[in-house]
Amino acid sequence: MNFDLNFPGIWTDTAPGIWRQTPEDFGVDELWTPPDSGGEHILLHIEKRGQNTEWVSRNLARFCGVRDFDIGLMGLKDRHAVTRQWFSVYLGKRPEPDWSQLEIEGVEVLSVTRTQKKLRRGDHSGNAFKIWVRQVEGVHEQIDEKLSFIQANGFPNYFGDQRFGHDGYNLQRANAWFVEGQKPKKKAHLGMYLSAARSYLFNEILAERVRRGDWSAMIDGDEGAPAASSVVSEYTVPTGPMLGGPEFLSGAAGEIEQLRTASLSEWLTAIHKDGARTARRPFVAMPVDMSWQWLNDDIELTFSLGSGCFASVLLDQVFRLN
Repeated sequence: MNFDLNFPGIWTDTAPGIWRQTPEDFGVDELWTPPDSGGEHILLHIEKRGQNTEWVSRNLARFCGVRDFDIGLMGLKDRHAVTRQWFSVYLGKRPEPDWSQLEIEGVEVLSVTRTQKKLRRGDHSGNAFKIWVRQVEGVHEQIDEKLSFIQANGFPNYFGDQRFGHDGYNLQRANAWFVEGQKPKKKAHLGMYLSAARSYLFNEILAERVRRGDWSAMIDGDEGAPAASSVVSEYTVPTGPMLGGPEFLSGAAGEIEQLRTASLSEWLTAIHKDGARTARRPFVAMPVDMSWQWLNDDIELTFSLGSGCFASVLLDQVFRLN
């Protein structure tokens, strides 16, 4: 089964550009204020360059002599980037290692403190980005207008392609599970494929609202919520379902949800059987502290997004990236 991951954006006339020429072209900082120091978990603030978050986590576990499970983190970060994020390490009765001896390629320990609890996914409020798009082909003033629109109104809160795996692999495995009964044996894969499937269903529903032009406007039957943001938002927007089964809204909004998921009814049955329950996700992501500046045909963008929102989706509204 083939899955189309080219979900429609606000505009069709996007400007060609190049990104991630170097890790320094994509900077990410987790937005989180550490609690008062003290506790049985080591709290590490780490800068990584050109490395995968899970790979760094596994190497930390080996260095500390603990299980992979004893490493906590708040989110997976892009590999082709310079990212600053937090990790927790539960040592139990083991002595604390000499962090100056940690040698993981592309990794630098910025600070070491203590915390009471293991870090969990989504504990942070969001991420701050500084991104360069190079060799942009397009009229700068028109691009500025689109960025100003997003700055004021937000953008469709799609899940990014990375949620679905290379060439949609996670969706292929989810379909093999739901339709053909090939349930993954590893618990980590169960969660990954289930998340990918629910995210894809959400994107399909949001895509229809984008095509209709009412992705940010309440229609009959909609359930509203604050826009997804790294700060408390008072901007009420429609929401889409993270489905746990065939549980839809009423009215026109519910009709759209049913329409876009009708061909995947076997997925809905399997997702519900696995124990997932429907939740709501805002259709609109609102960037905070967004600004940009041009250097010839290169543009630097800075902004913050809430946890679970994707910088790549914001960029895809304006640029056609290579």
